[in-house]
Amino acid sequence: MDEKNLPTNSESENPRSFEEAPAPVEDSTEKTPDPESLLEAMKLSGGNSTNTGISPDTKSKIIKLVIVLIATALGSVFAIDLLFTDYEPSSPIDTPVEETTNSYLEGYVKYVPPFDAPSEDISYKLVDPQGKTRTYLKSEDARLEVAENLLVRVSGLRTKTESGEDVLIVSELVVSN
Repeated sequence: MDEKNLPTNSESENPRSFEEAPAPVEDSTEKTPDPESLLEAMKLSGGNSTNTGISPDTKSKIIKLVIVLIATALGSVFAIDLLFTDYEPSSPIDTPVEETTNSYLEGYVKYVPPFDAPSEDISYKLVDPQGKTRTYLKSEDARLEVAENLLVRVSGLRTKTESGEDVLIVSELVVSN
């Protein structure tokens, strides 16, 4: 024999190649059921899944219980949030007591340090020539700052603070000589 025609050692042990391996034989006893037979079996069992062993009535009770627990937890979170938020009044000045349109107050505009004022929003007061405080002044613009230490005649809306101090919200300011 020729060396070319002689089978090699590995070929003599496994005469077939990998691609030529026979296909696996299916076992006829392990077939998957067809969908029609599954539907028929479910109809016979009443539509319930036999794997869980839980009746539909029990399932609905469990679902309702979970919903109630979630609602209770969310409600308590919102209630606790509302209870522990800091309360800040919107404005320290109460509603207007009376409006003074024809009456004018005269005096000097003086600066009030923040720690001496009855509230944080008031930074000026009207004093008479002897230095006695007549009323606290408040304005939305800078007119009080401009008239500081000058003799003025003011009018506006009279209110009271939470502590009972008189406050005039200045609508008109006239500087006197």
